[in-house]
Amino acid sequence: MRKPRLIYDNDARHHLLYRYGPPLTDYLLGQPVDEILGTSVDTLFYGFISKQVSPYKSKAGLYWDWSDSEREQVMWWRAGENLRQALNKGQDPLKIVIDKAHDNGIQVLTWLYWEPPIDLNSEWKYSDHADLEVVKNRLETIEEALQKYGFDGIGLNYYVPETIFSAEVGSPSLAPKNPEALTEFVVKVKSLLDSIGKNNGKDLSLVAKVHSEIDQNIKVGLEIDKWLEQGLIDMVIPSEPHPNDTTQSYLLDSNPMLNNLVNKAKETGALVYGNIPGSLYDDREYSTTVEMYRAAATNHLASGVDGIYLSSLHWPHGPSEYQILRELGYPELYSRKPKHYFLGHSSAEISEDSPIKQLPVNLEEGVVAEINLFIGDDLQKAKSDINVDNIKLIVRILQVCPEDKLSFSFNDNLLDIAESISKTIYGGSVSYTAKRGGLPSRITTYDLFELDIDVNHVIQGYNSVKILLDYHHKDMTAQRVLNSVEFKINYEEPHKPIGGQM
Repeated sequence: MRKPRLIYDNDARHHLLYRYGPPLTDYLLGQPVDEILGTSVDTLFYGFISKQVSPYKSKAGLYWDWSDSEREQVMWWRAGENLRQALNKGQDPLKIVIDKAHDNGIQVLTWLYWEPPIDLNSEWKYSDHADLEVVKNRLETIEEALQKYGFDGIGLNYYVPETIFSAEVGSPSLAPKNPEALTEFVVKVKSLLDSIGKNNGKDLSLVAKVHSEIDQNIKVGLEIDKWLEQGLIDMVIPSEPHPNDTTQSYLLDSNPMLNNLVNKAKETGALVYGNIPGSLYDDREYSTTVEMYRAAATNHLASGVDGIYLSSLHWPHGPSEYQILRELGYPELYSRKPKHYFLGHSSAEISEDSPIKQLPVNLEEGVVAEINLFIGDDLQKAKSDINVDNIKLIVRILQVCPEDKLSFSFNDNLLDIAESISKTIYGGSVSYTAKRGGLPSRITTYDLFELDIDVNHVIQGYNSVKILLDYHHKDMTAQRVLNSVEFKINYEEPHKPIGGQM
């Protein structure tokens, strides 16, 4: 498989089977490809193969294990009925997608998921890789999908945290922790892919979606370090936390978080593709903007990531989604375009496994709060190419009293607060995604400071932002809280005509 320019993931359910029909026409079944044509996406992860769900009539598994629970919601019923009707009519949903993708030069991979028993009393142990029958069945499932449809690779989506989250609740994980057996299984999968690829004259890739911290994978039985060291994995993609997980963050943080994984992969020649969350903790923007995608992608690439993996953009795609899909495969295209760096907020609950975030910070009188902000733009080089119109540091502090005194510095350069734009905002509500993760549904009254930054003071890499509460007016007792830190870079752009202008 060639190195992807940009990867997009369509799970075949949320933006196809749940949304249409029945019945599904060939035209509708081809939409997952049609909606990325003309963009920089050249690699598509599509659907998944498994014992429970396969978007084709599988000999090795079932095409849909349509249990009673999957008739409880109309979207699940619709998915099952769509597949049942399509297959009974002789349609082949997977073939339609793969053939159309290959005809347009798009590589296609699919996921093999870890799967729990249907219930605690079930004897079904499909993902217990110590069981030889399980291993045999899974290998047959992979072989059937590769031979019948010509996938360009397989992804193992096996990271399962200590708690499994459904659409509504969390429950203890039933994932069998047998790392030796799972590693043996990965060896067999890699051997199978190499054999099929050799016979068909193709390089088939084995991808692993895992936690960004190697130790977290080992904790739940995934020896990703050994998989990489043994050359079993061609690409790693960090897994996304479930939105309902209150101990993890499903929200945007433009600071690089993959150093541990990137360094290990680089030692072994494996590729790393970083993902960018589509939501943030804010009351002005609920979804990641084009400028934020550019900034996060720039930071990923500056920290050593090989490319970007996207999933679940707003659907149906509109102009902003197509701009993202067009640009993110070509770093040179957005390197001199406006960017908005946005630091992430800590999870609602902090556990030993929670990612370390710098925000929020309770401000105390006379105590400096320092934030390290990664900027991937090389502004010193950019100055020789184009004018950098203006650079802004944006800081949100909750419950500021008009009598308080604050000071700010950037890389130890004191900023002129008298020249800053300061607004007091009564407060606002946050996105549904942020609320699902247990964060407060409302950001309380705050002051928003916009401070000018000298282009010569910006470092490519980590930059120091310091905030000092010089005087805390005690008559107003609320805690002052540093809630967000952002950084905007605007490059000179041609005038956009308005009305009758040319």
